[in-house]
Amino acid sequence: MYRDRIVSRVRDIVRNDGWASGAITRVLDNAIGPMLRPIPKPDYRWLQMYTGIKGFDHEWAKDYARAVDANWRSWAADVGKWCDAGRNLNFGQMAHVALRHKLVDGDTIAVMKWLPGRVGYQNARRDFHAEQKFSVGNARVPIMFPGEKINILDAKRPSANFGQFEAAVLRNVAAGTGLSTQQISNNWSDVNYSSARGALLEAWKTIDRRRDEFTTNWAAPIRCCVMEEMHAFDELPLPAGAPDFIECRTAYSRARWLGAPRGWIDPTSEAQAAILRMDGALSTLEDEAASQGLDFEEVLEQRRYEIGLFEEYGIPLPEWSGKQDVPASRQTSPK
Repeated sequence: MYRDRIVSRVRDIVRNDGWASGAITRVLDNAIGPMLRPIPKPDYRWLQMYTGIKGFDHEWAKDYARAVDANWRSWAADVGKWCDAGRNLNFGQMAHVALRHKLVDGDTIAVMKWLPGRVGYQNARRDFHAEQKFSVGNARVPIMFPGEKINILDAKRPSANFGQFEAAVLRNVAAGTGLSTQQISNNWSDVNYSSARGALLEAWKTIDRRRDEFTTNWAAPIRCCVMEEMHAFDELPLPAGAPDFIECRTAYSRARWLGAPRGWIDPTSEAQAAILRMDGALSTLEDEAASQGLDFEEVLEQRRYEIGLFEEYGIPLPEWSGKQDVPASRQTSPK
């Protein structure tokens, strides 16, 4: 009873309060973004140690990851939305709804509907909808006794200190949600670059933690179910004698989940800082690309394709290609 009352109050404040609604939206937009995507990272070292099969190496992991990623995309982003039993949402949209329920209601759940042998799908759909009993709670309509009327309370309380009071409340809300006050209010007019950068760095710690908890407890189990079906029905690259998926599902399904890109406040300075981190061996292209919601292998493949087009059309290569001739003024002769 008390949980229902609390959830009802939270739902009401999220619907009717701008700060509460904005806090939920900011978490969803930053933790999930348009598409929550796993980058396969099979634990080939553990598989090799566990099985003694030398075929579980880095090259196998690369081929296996590409095959699994292609199969996952065809399931999660299919235009027919076959990942949803109701065929209403793709995986990213379902993740968005699920995390929203987690934040507002305190929990979320996913029910996996298996399609045995991938046959008789229409019959399975029919049976599924026959079993579900959807209902909408009755909305209460106030009925007045003769002579009664509804009065709307005037909540205006003018005060010279209202601005300071509102700022204090906003800071409390921000502290409770793990976001910055600017993210909740969408007012960035009173902060400089350093303050905004520091606030966002702290907020991203909470966002990363929320994404990790959500993917561990909700998204990863769903992906395990999908990968179990991949191993059963699809031709995945596996070495001879490889164990079944269910035996080593943690190693097979290991992944890095990508959400929304962090973006930049000062693109020039932050891009230069990323380059310095990579040059100083403090970071990798994979880490820098992941912070922007990108798969670094796709970035490299696209750059190789673009360089090929530059060369095919006889267009001078840009500096980022790394292939341009070194100017004479920078050439040094050996001593």
